Amino acid sequence: MGSNVPTPIGDLMPRLHDAVCEKWSFDYGHKELMLFFQSDDGKKHRMIYRGVYAHQMVSCDFWGPSPRIYGFEVVEKQSGLLYNQLVQTITHEAYEESFISELADGIETKMQFISGDVLCVLCKSILVE
Repeated sequence: MGSNVPTPIGDLMPRLHDAVCEKWSFDYGHKELMLFFQSDDGKKHRMIYRGVYAHQMVSCDFWGPSPRIYGFEVVEKQSGLLYNQLVQTITHEAYEESFISELADGIETKMQFISGDVLCVLCKSILVE
């Protein structure tokens, strides 16, 4: 891995284009999704989504299978697919208002792969090493 100093997401975005996603794993006990990838410059990185509320992977392989990342973006809450789905579910259930405000402080991201696959994650925080 790179250094142990976390990288701000904004600084990482340009390096994600064409990076190879080598693997990922989800730790249910800690609600952490870890993504391991190698950037175009050959450096290895790890992206840790902490406090995951929801994640969704759409696998479509429009242009054939590829582990290469096309783009990465932080999604606005109003247009966040996972955020809106959870808020609708919570509204129908008897959840506390505090959980809805906790979700509002979360981060939703969308990672697109060259294959057309899309990984969406809604979490408390993201650490990149």
